Amino acid sequence: MTHGTIASEPSYLLDGNLISGIGYSPMTKRLFACCPGPKNRIAVLKVNYNDGKTVYQENPDVENVDTTVYSIICSPSTLAAYAIMLDGSTLFVDVEKDEARPAPRVPQLQTTIKQPNMAFTPDGKTAIFPGSNCVYVIDQTSDAPAVPIPTTIDPTWVAVAKDVSLAYAGSRFSASIIYIDLATMTPKGTIGLSGPITTFDISDDGSKIFAVSNNQIIVIDTATNIQSASIPYPLAPDEFFGQISCSKAGPRACVPINSPNSPRVIIIDTMSNKIAGQFVTRKVVNCSAYDEYSNAYIAMRDGVLVIPAAVSP
Repeated sequence: MTHGTIASEPSYLLDGNLISGIGYSPMTKRLFACCPGPKNRIAVLKVNYNDGKTVYQENPDVENVDTTVYSIICSPSTLAAYAIMLDGSTLFVDVEKDEARPAPRVPQLQTTIKQPNMAFTPDGKTAIFPGSNCVYVIDQTSDAPAVPIPTTIDPTWVAVAKDVSLAYAGSRFSASIIYIDLATMTPKGTIGLSGPITTFDISDDGSKIFAVSNNQIIVIDTATNIQSASIPYPLAPDEFFGQISCSKAGPRACVPINSPNSPRVIIIDTMSNKIAGQFVTRKVVNCSAYDEYSNAYIAMRDGVLVIPAAVSP
């Protein structure tokens, strides 16, 4: 799909493409879709929002992508992104020039077992990656090497507090989330949970962490770093949660559910800690992202599902 207008119902972009990862840059208003396969490309869609309508225009692919791409994470406030490749290497992506280049400061990541992400601080000045029993902190304003911070868990997922004071690291191999003081670059404490977590994200106002764990979504109060609630969501034995993603423009989160018979996306009201509803979809992968208008983007095995902000389940 080269041009398309999203009005009042969920729609699809890049029909027929396997999408393994999705990212959005609010700085350039571009959507980046990772398309592994024979061509190994990162597709680019320009997002234009006018008079309550969102129009997508397909741009040329990101240049210099030669290996299988797994995921992409965009900075919320700079012209930077990192693309994590299936072989564990990482590319730095200039989201204005749509060009990729090697990122030698990022250590090799364990993509096959851990399925890691990375996170930027809200100001975009720092990038954080999960390492082997550590997290790596990289200063984006200099050429300094990555700084490893030892952890008591083997992290698979990271996030950063809205006020940039803390970084959070969790693991699918451990029933806890640790939080790290970014001023002193040292672990500060541990949040004990009922089971290992797969992914987590921070709400638009920064007051809560929503973490996917077993048959529930755990809610953590960031003021106390204590679990404050849980949202039960039992899954069938052959189903599993995908990546949770919180909008930064409103109290909304989405979680894809991978299922052979009923793939779907659940929508969470992050203010009330309740499930607002769900959409049955085509084949889901496991990644999602939001733009600054609260439009949600879900990576699918045959395109990108767009759930407009105006749509309620």
